[in-house]
Amino acid sequence: MKIKACTFIFFVGMLAVVSCKKFDSGGNTNPPPHTYVTDTNIYVAGYVNNYSNYLQIPAYWKNGALYKFADSSLNSAAESIAVHDTNVLVSATIEHTNGGAYTAIYYLNGNKVVLADSAFVGMSQSATFGSCGCDIYVCGAMKINGHYKAVYWKNGTAHLLPNNSPDSFALGILANNGNIYVAGSAVTTVNSKYAVYWKNDVSYPLADTLSDSEARGIVLVGADIYVAGYSRSGSINVAAYWKNGVQTNFDRGGLLSVTTDGTNVFLGGDQGISGQGAYWKNGTLNLLSAQNFQPSVDGIAVFGSDVYVAGWVVSNQGQVSPAYWKNGVYTPLTYSFGGVAQSIRVVTYKH
Repeated sequence: MKIKACTFIFFVGMLAVVSCKKFDSGGNTNPPPHTYVTDTNIYVAGYVNNYSNYLQIPAYWKNGALYKFADSSLNSAAESIAVHDTNVLVSATIEHTNGGAYTAIYYLNGNKVVLADSAFVGMSQSATFGSCGCDIYVCGAMKINGHYKAVYWKNGTAHLLPNNSPDSFALGILANNGNIYVAGSAVTTVNSKYAVYWKNDVSYPLADTLSDSEARGIVLVGADIYVAGYSRSGSINVAAYWKNGVQTNFDRGGLLSVTTDGTNVFLGGDQGISGQGAYWKNGTLNLLSAQNFQPSVDGIAVFGSDVYVAGWVVSNQGQVSPAYWKNGVYTPLTYSFGGVAQSIRVVTYKH
């Protein structure tokens, strides 16, 4: 009886061992887990010139490869780019033949959506996704009764931003934890422009109404609100930013974009009499160079410890060509007939 019992226990034990083994369809046991590859992708939006008539064509570059939207008989420029997962959002403005009428549009994965006629989108930070990636926000201005009014569109539906001035403009937008922040400007009855931002429909002037100032980008660092733009000092424009409404001026020039890595604040723009492209990290100036070309900066992005800025260069012959810089290193975005880069985003994709 003891021998039979031991034999039965051994048989059951072997079944348990066999049942624990895994087989794939090829008969191999315990296949290794899938190894993912992570790609870093650099997206830059702007425009290139049509080779036949030199009209502007909205475009973006992914890792240096050019993607043009449909050629047009009208000038059109991509102002801002945003990326969520594999979805690419580009805001753009079409300029009509009389030079005084515009149409605000966006492209989602190459598909064109018209937002409004007699309207235009903002600048390099005028398009963004909500945190879920399911909502699309684009800001700009729409003409109503002969005056432009600051507006943002959520999933194509217009939402006017309140302001008591005759005209107002929304130039940069940020969606954060259910709150909507918009940077822009308003124009008084005496035709003086002043910087302003909105948080959830509440307007906050950043400067005196006679300051001739403008806010172009907005970002949050913790509970602090940073807004980038320019202000007038005497007879010149100076690069300026506001932290919680308190203004700080840099040198002559202007700021066009602002971003953060969660701790540090990065500002992109031009400075000095020549308008040389530059970026600032926590107020420290970093001038850009581009061989023998004159650089200008529009958009800025940060990924890890790397700083990316988008802009353009002007050759000695006056040719304007798109470019971006990574940590100050110049990379031309080659196109034979020139163009401009205005916005930049850097994302990773795991596959």
